Amino acid sequence: MNQSLLYFPISELREIYSRVDWSCLKGQPVLLTGGTGFLGRWLLETILYANFYLDHKMDLTVISRNPDSFLYRFPNYKAFKNLKFLKADVKNLNQIAGDYFCVIHAAVESDSRLNPNSAIDTFETIIYGTKSVLELAASVGVKKFLFLSSGAVYGPFVEMKVEESSSASPPLQIQYTYGESKRAAELLCRLYSEKFKIDMSIARCFSFVGPGIPLDKSYAIGNFIGNCLNNESIKIKGDGSPLRSYMYVVDLAAWLFSSLTKVVGFETFNVGSDEKISILELAKLVKEIGNNKNEISVEGIVNQKGTIDQYIPSTEKIKNKLSLEMSYSLVKAIEKTIEFYRDKK
Repeated sequence: MNQSLLYFPISELREIYSRVDWSCLKGQPVLLTGGTGFLGRWLLETILYANFYLDHKMDLTVISRNPDSFLYRFPNYKAFKNLKFLKADVKNLNQIAGDYFCVIHAAVESDSRLNPNSAIDTFETIIYGTKSVLELAASVGVKKFLFLSSGAVYGPFVEMKVEESSSASPPLQIQYTYGESKRAAELLCRLYSEKFKIDMSIARCFSFVGPGIPLDKSYAIGNFIGNCLNNESIKIKGDGSPLRSYMYVVDLAAWLFSSLTKVVGFETFNVGSDEKISILELAKLVKEIGNNKNEISVEGIVNQKGTIDQYIPSTEKIKNKLSLEMSYSLVKAIEKTIEFYRDKK
């Protein structure tokens, strides 16, 4: 098989594989929702790598609303015999049949934090979609289940690293529909885990960077990298003061697969980096690494509230419980992402 059939670097897929114990997944059928998105494709390609290069014989089924469009853009995936795409709305999986050992629910939904008009659709996709996937998992006797949740379940952050035991929750306002819905979906997972004896892991995902990240969407770091690649000035819509953290996708994928394979019972983990950086400093770092000679413009009004907008997880629980560490600094993550996109040109 030609290496070009896989979109992401073989060396990085090999590294993800090497950091996970695959013994319980070898030869097992896997169901993946959200496999065509930024994060989901890394999970998809890691399994494809394990199948082709190591003959693990994991039959992978990917549910997508529009697989034909995806396969038109990436026809290379048609070459993999252990990969099947099914066209379906995640909210209605009544017609899906199969004998699956594990399910990874990584479906991407509209985010009402960016567009309040999508709040109802966001709620329905997250709640009804998760329930539909859980019903399917229970009906076929799935043994392991991974749900990609979000750090948004904690609500607005102020000057603290949030832990899994935090009792905070999003305010009952439209812009927090995404986080509130994810939180309710987590409760559904807990209920199904206990009733049907499914080993289940909830990954509260924060912010990430790496090959495949959209360069013109809602990801600040992706936009900054896109600006550098296009030799454009970097524009910060706010005042640049919010604090964020970014995990490289190789670390992310290794942590997610480890969570899927190692957890017995039910666990909730924060997944992300705990090394904070302001948006302005991030823009300066990307500009320096990308050798961008253009200016950085800060377009927002300086925050006068005296509070800090912070979105940083505590990751001590997952590091200690699953014996995990981050292998990539933010500098290295940005370097590798820029290198990937420059090589693709």
